[in-house]
Amino acid sequence: MPKDEKNPAEDQESSTVTVEFNGQKFTIPQDSDDWPTQAWIARVQASTTGTLLDWLKFVEQLVGPKQWKRLTDNTTKADFKRFLDVFLTAVAKECTL
Repeated sequence: MPKDEKNPAEDQESSTVTVEFNGQKFTIPQDSDDWPTQAWIARVQASTTGTLLDWLKFVEQLVGPKQWKRLTDNTTKADFKRFLDVFLTAVAKECTL
């Protein structure tokens, strides 16, 4: 394949961030320009207020309803708190904000 042609599969892999937690994978867009608008708004709110409720809303908006349901249906409060730490660290380190 010529250098200037992109392999769509490679492009998709590099344009997402996958967070693995307790045997589950959660995938989000790497570039915040590709996030749902409500997720971006929730992040701005959470960054401004710093409240747990706003950070929860951000995570819920970013992972989307299917991944959110899978996460919240299959975790304890303690696991969920650990997930938040792992997930938000991954967002800060691996996403283009």
